[in-house]
Amino acid sequence: MLIYIFSLVVSIALFLNAPQSMDKAHMLSCIMLVAFDLMCFIHRGVTERLNNVHKTYIRHTFIFAACFVIVFFQCDLDYVLGLIDSSNNYLWINPAIVCKALALSTMAFSAFLIGCDILKSNSISIGMNKRKRLFDTTLKKELCVVGYLVLGLYLIFVPRDYLLGGYNEGVDKGSANVLLILLQAVFVTLFAMYAYDYKEYHSSEAFFKRLKHPLLLAFIYILVILVAGRRTEAIRIASLILIVYGYCKGNRINTKLLITYSVIAMFIFSVTSVLRSKESSNFREGVSQIADVKSILPFTLEYANSVNTLHVAVDNYTDRIDYNYGLTFFSTFFVLIPGLDRIVSNYFPTYTLRSESVITYLGLDEGENWGMGTSCVADVYIAFGPIGVVVIFFLLGLFLKYLEAVTFKANANPYLLVLSFGCCSQLMYVCRGAIGNMFLSWSYATILLFILIRKKNATAL
Repeated sequence: MLIYIFSLVVSIALFLNAPQSMDKAHMLSCIMLVAFDLMCFIHRGVTERLNNVHKTYIRHTFIFAACFVIVFFQCDLDYVLGLIDSSNNYLWINPAIVCKALALSTMAFSAFLIGCDILKSNSISIGMNKRKRLFDTTLKKELCVVGYLVLGLYLIFVPRDYLLGGYNEGVDKGSANVLLILLQAVFVTLFAMYAYDYKEYHSSEAFFKRLKHPLLLAFIYILVILVAGRRTEAIRIASLILIVYGYCKGNRINTKLLITYSVIAMFIFSVTSVLRSKESSNFREGVSQIADVKSILPFTLEYANSVNTLHVAVDNYTDRIDYNYGLTFFSTFFVLIPGLDRIVSNYFPTYTLRSESVITYLGLDEGENWGMGTSCVADVYIAFGPIGVVVIFFLLGLFLKYLEAVTFKANANPYLLVLSFGCCSQLMYVCRGAIGNMFLSWSYATILLFILIRKKNATAL
């Protein structure tokens, strides 16, 4: 932990003394500090004696750390390496604040690692020596049928223009959006039930064979979403499958298979991004355009460009606007209570102001019909400032470490798996969104699970 505390102190000094130019020496200092911390974090993580995840990288904290580094450091590394320059005004916003924003991201990452490291997995007790309740998940196949029905209803009610690539044209989905929210909850519940059943009773069987029904439904859903040109929901389900695979297989993961599928998935999502932007008219042109991208990681460059939202935030706070003291941050947590977000937005619209709306207003000219979005560091920064960034990311590290430990330390019950899988499936978009988005589908999935499962007789461990 002393390593991360030292890194935090150094990153604070870099933040306070950030030059008002894109100074490569300063940027390289931040990047090297993060790289060193990341290597220490990975080494400590894979040597940690935590049941079922010894020497595996598919864990909550690892996934978040990987996504965070891509979003907040890839573009800066490309600049330091000379792959891109400072002429992209949409990315850098204002060259005078880039070093400050980079140091702020370094502070957030160091605080996150402190939170992860302060909570030792072996110190977390979840009743290993007590009696455990078993759950009956026999209705999981029926839930799979429900998933097909909801997906069918979505195909019926979604506007045809949207389904055939109209996402990028701003076609209104109407009531079909509600079905998407329900589908997210169905997938989280479905995989939690199947994963619990696999670990409890069928762990010696082949993963893809045992979970073939939800995996087939997920594949069809991802295909439908990608045809529309939208990747958000598809990546969430792909992330969900990833953490379920990591949970079920533990240290028996087929690394070669995982890497192969991951590369294919990133390639497909990258080409979809190019096609939906209308910069290429067909798949071949999309592949060619990606091949021409100058970046250390071409497949993730579009994802990494979300760092521009942090540049907008740092450029405007507090020179033009004061911090909002949690207004935009806490409003995203309304999703914890089903329906609360909609009620508050209808009757108290001021209290549902989100950071993506603020950043879009500040970063784009009037008349634009699209939004810039936000990122987790920007979301916290405009609410609480740099001190808040350190505190919130420390707490986030604590939470993800705890969630990871209680998920893998023993065969977790389905309710815990719903929380664990639901949060982890959102981590990729938490980095380019708000932290409260982690709980986007949790409450609905928990209600659905409560309806479907029954407790069995308790047995001694």
